[in-house]
Amino acid sequence: MKKQSLPTLMILLVAISIAAYVIYDARSPSSSQEEIEQYLLEQQELKESTPERTEQEALSSGAYEITDEVGAHPGMKAYDFNLPVHGEEESNHLSQHQGNFVVLNLWASWCPPCQEEMPDLVQFHEEHEGEDVEVVGVNMTTQEQNEQVMEQFIHDFEISFPTYMDVDGDVADRYEVLGIPVTFVLDPDGRIVIRRQGFIDYEILHELVDQAREEYEASASSV
Repeated sequence: MKKQSLPTLMILLVAISIAAYVIYDARSPSSSQEEIEQYLLEQQELKESTPERTEQEALSSGAYEITDEVGAHPGMKAYDFNLPVHGEEESNHLSQHQGNFVVLNLWASWCPPCQEEMPDLVQFHEEHEGEDVEVVGVNMTTQEQNEQVMEQFIHDFEISFPTYMDVDGDVADRYEVLGIPVTFVLDPDGRIVIRRQGFIDYEILHELVDQAREEYEASASSV
């Protein structure tokens, strides 16, 4: 049996070292994964500690105070973003949906509450399509591993409503998104009526839209 030369042995050792590092690195959680896990833990704690307060605030009575200020809270004009839309060649503005009430849902594929509520959002959209209320989604694309993950999520949940892609994080900043999911209900004039942090289901969606109608009508009658 021939002895292997020193250069050959060195190359073999280097290759083994590289392979060992790759295996170790693949098993080690990345900083982004750690941040995701920490976020999920915080969201679960928030959901367990404040569900009644959150729902009460979301369904508060009394007309919202109208202002011309652009912002992320009830009474303010919703920021009119212009973003790519999944499945469409051109970008579109949020304002193209004005004239209807808009359920604006911000989500990411890795978010468990987003996964849990998505079938109800799809059902609500399909049952009310053609009426005076629309469902519009915004994917937090900068928080995804890649666009393929987002594409798979849309395919798996058969999302049929428009999905905008926040490719530069502008929507997350302008809408002051500290956690997802977060859902806004906009009036036909493009103002925010309700801001709802956390999980929603089909029943809550109906309650939010009904509340938005009441708030909008009360505000219009007081002018």
